[in-house]
Amino acid sequence: MIKISNVCLKAHTDDYSIFHNLTIDIMENEFIMIVGRNGVGKSSFLRLINGEIKNFTGCATVDGHSVKSMHSSQRKKLFSYVTQYPDSNTVSDMTVFENLNLAYMQGKRRGMRLYNTKERRSFFMEKLKELDIGLERKLNQFVATLSGGQRQLLSVVMSLLSESKILLMDEITSALDPKTSDNVMKLTRKILRGKTVLMITHDMHHAIEYGDRLIILNDGSVMHQFKEKEKSSLKPLELIKLLGEG
Repeated sequence: MIKISNVCLKAHTDDYSIFHNLTIDIMENEFIMIVGRNGVGKSSFLRLINGEIKNFTGCATVDGHSVKSMHSSQRKKLFSYVTQYPDSNTVSDMTVFENLNLAYMQGKRRGMRLYNTKERRSFFMEKLKELDIGLERKLNQFVATLSGGQRQLLSVVMSLLSESKILLMDEITSALDPKTSDNVMKLTRKILRGKTVLMITHDMHHAIEYGDRLIILNDGSVMHQFKEKEKSSLKPLELIKLLGEG
């Protein structure tokens, strides 16, 4: 599905390489966890995949199509991006329903009817019920009144409603307290089953516990890869030591 071969990318200053012969394949419906020290290019890796970064050498394709030639409309249909900041993923002065509807309409023709029908409200309620945290009872509530964890989970549901094939998640729990962070991860895994997901995390416990594969980035390339069974035997301190290599 995603194929990156020998990608090189210089920083604007040309003093160092963000990517150096970066090569990796990602299969459809894989859940990939990504870790690495600050500044190794984790966020740039996601931006490379979704076509935001184009000034690289090498090859990067999604379903056989070069990310360099992607039109913005193609990118919107292919990718959903959830950042670490709940406030930036949702619109505070709109209701939960209105936020969900914005995500639902992404990539669809404007002017589609059935904006606020019972059918669509019921559809949104069913999606929110999967979280089992009561958000389905808050469709008419302004998003500004939700907790950080509720807003971040709403962001995840919104990313699914857009019908994007690939979900890109950049440290989605880093702005949350540890208990809320663990809850968000458990519920995210529950509702993202069967989706292609690339998730950056700073939490070594989450990196080991979640995902089908763990990728460690360092020095502009993939330093280590661990499949699910392999990483299950890792300890957080061992993973931290691996991040210090290079």
